[in-house]
Amino acid sequence: MIDMGAVRAEVEAARAELLDEEDNPKAILSLGTRKRVWRAMIDPEDPEASYRRRIELKMA
Repeated sequence: MIDMGAVRAEVEAARAELLDEEDNPKAILSLGTRKRVWRAMIDPEDPEASYRRRIELKMA
């Protein structure tokens, strides 16, 4: 099962990075932040579902 608390924390950190206009004027997430969000979304009990979620996000 996905740890939604971890996902929420990573999404909030990503949101803060996007809103920091001084250090991130183009509002682009760093690769490290994107990786942390993706990793937080991995379901260790169902890797197939994790894969489907990532694919759906890429198409959205």
